[in-house]
Amino acid sequence: MTKRYLMVCGGTGRGLVDKRVQLGLDGLIQFDVDNELVPVRMDNQTLNFGLAKRDDSILFNVEAIVNKIDDLRRTRTSKINNLDLIRSSHGTLVADYEKLSAAHATDIKQYKELKAVLNNVTTPAQERRAAETRLAAIQTAVESVLKMKRELSSSNVPYLTLQHEIDAIDKKIVMYQLVLRDLPPASLADGMAQIPIVGSSYFNRSIILERMDQFFYWMTAQNGPVPNEPIEIYIISSMCGGTGQGISHHVGMRAAKYFRRTVPTASISVRFIRVGAWTHNKIGAAFKFHTNTNAAMAILHDAGLAYGQQVQNGDFDNANLTTANADLALADFQFFYLETPDVDVNKVVHFQDIEIACSAIMNDLLSMKFQLIMHPIRGFDWFNGVFVRVGYWANGIDTQVKYAETLEQLRSKVTRLVNPDYRNLVEKLRCGVIPNGALANWLTVRFVGQKVPSTMRNRLRSLHAGRHDEESIAEYIKSQDFLIKWGIMSDFLHEYVGMQDKHDYSYVFRVGPDDQQASLDVVAFDQQIASKYSVQYIHNVIRAHDVRAVSLRLLAGAGTEKSVVERLFSNWNAMVPGMFDGNKAVDAKVQDHINAFVETYVLVRMLISVVVKAEVLITDVRD
Repeated sequence: MTKRYLMVCGGTGRGLVDKRVQLGLDGLIQFDVDNELVPVRMDNQTLNFGLAKRDDSILFNVEAIVNKIDDLRRTRTSKINNLDLIRSSHGTLVADYEKLSAAHATDIKQYKELKAVLNNVTTPAQERRAAETRLAAIQTAVESVLKMKRELSSSNVPYLTLQHEIDAIDKKIVMYQLVLRDLPPASLADGMAQIPIVGSSYFNRSIILERMDQFFYWMTAQNGPVPNEPIEIYIISSMCGGTGQGISHHVGMRAAKYFRRTVPTASISVRFIRVGAWTHNKIGAAFKFHTNTNAAMAILHDAGLAYGQQVQNGDFDNANLTTANADLALADFQFFYLETPDVDVNKVVHFQDIEIACSAIMNDLLSMKFQLIMHPIRGFDWFNGVFVRVGYWANGIDTQVKYAETLEQLRSKVTRLVNPDYRNLVEKLRCGVIPNGALANWLTVRFVGQKVPSTMRNRLRSLHAGRHDEESIAEYIKSQDFLIKWGIMSDFLHEYVGMQDKHDYSYVFRVGPDDQQASLDVVAFDQQIASKYSVQYIHNVIRAHDVRAVSLRLLAGAGTEKSVVERLFSNWNAMVPGMFDGNKAVDAKVQDHINAFVETYVLVRMLISVVVKAEVLITDVRD
């Protein structure tokens, strides 16, 4: 007869804690922070494994960090002593280098900064010339230091190497001190539902794992498994972050190891039931980045766990197994990815839905038929996974509560999709705008006019644009006033500069979340990107709003940015007076004005193009 055990990790599945007997389980343990545990009746086979929420300084192993800092400091002292010995034995060479390096420390630092300015293709011409002038003034002194540094390196004297090693140690000490100072106070005071790694860091310690073995012993003391008897272990947790996702693998692996050690000849199955984003976040969960990321990471971790057991096939840290059983795999792992997208806001109903679905998966009579109608993950013989999507349960439908809740959620999300608050939206975004290769190369080449400027005198005049905010700039760039002035500028570029038709001159425009750690996506649109019936279509519309909002912000100059449209007219008006000198060749100052105007013109052209393409999708979804 099969022995069946359930491990509830975190709050997901807590409705099953007091139903061990009804579910036909031989043992059940609930793992959660102390104040979140569901009370259980006196039952030696149903146990609560409480996790201390506060005052546990072992979370990030403070003692180990302190020891590491002490070790680094001892190593640093030793290297400094060696450095002093080298300094004394190679006195002249080292002393000359240190003296020269100290004398030009400021120049060396500035040398690196100036090089970065000159290597940046977006550096304005005036700033570039100033950098070149300053670089020429300090270059001789800096190169003398660099030459001596090369001589010192080639003389087999480990002076510079030791210096680099000491600097690296200093940085490591600072890092560990930050960890020691900042992490422990924020450890468990806010619970383990912050991010999965918090629960994982807390849980994966010998003191916790040994305590788990004790709980497994208590749970099986009355009616434990016997040799050759199959064992099924179910692990229920969220896959979207928090306590359950952080600890579920540790619980499943430790349980499998315990039973493999205590009953070596048993066949052990570990069934992970993962509850996903649609269950926790209701309608529209597919568009929530953090839950999607956590869910994706949970699947990757599951795949890693399954693959690791497949390739190791028995190498699972168990010295007590006999040689005859050493080739027996630790356990058979299976993964159920469960969604119960109930739209009711009532948490009791929410827990009931999870309970019903999990009960069906664990039910001996229903389980096999249940799996046959689900969607297995195919293509890997080492990964046994099933996607489980159940529809809306019947709770509350008689009162139409769920219908009303569904419509309200849909109305809110459709409103945000069709007409989001741009001012709020743009504050959550950042952008990067740099000339592409073609434009950057053009700006560095001395320009030659195609026509004598004086022949264009009648058409070249000052142009002005009024101040426009983000709400009105979209209308202004379509207005007759702007289009006439834009035409004058375009004609000038075509007839005098010869670049009106060169649309390969552009900018790389990138928009992404306001997070310095997040990557920025290059903006690219196609009117036929995706079918209207696909999730990708919705993502494209959201993306269209993002880039349109940022483009309008740059054009209008709201917030701290300077208006690009105002800069366009300002550059034009700075350029025009110098064009009337009657000479075919223009001087460097006028040429700089032309370059600045062309640069801004191309930027405005690109931003307007982005707005137009974005509006195609936005208008489409509104219609």
